[in-house]
Amino acid sequence: FWLPLVHSKPSTELLIPPPDVAWLWHCHRLAPKDYHAYMDEMYGGRILEANPPFSFQEQEDELDVDRLKPAEKTRHLWKELYGETEPFF
Repeated sequence: FWLPLVHSKPSTELLIPPPDVAWLWHCHRLAPKDYHAYMDEMYGGRILEANPPFSFQEQEDELDVDRLKPAEKTRHLWKELYGETEPFF
């Protein structure tokens, strides 16, 4: 669910995933050859990077001002794309 959301937005868009997604995505990128092959197959070669890197949000997160708007926007985009059937957390 996460990569299609990231792929649907420009690479400059700040999207902050929940911790489980951030961890799995990070692990996926630790095998760069496989990650690039997967990106080629699924997204026509566009390499999806975390922006901002090494960020995640938690359900009861006390977000600082710099992360508040991207975090809220990410949750809104998720809800818009997946509705109530797939919770963000």
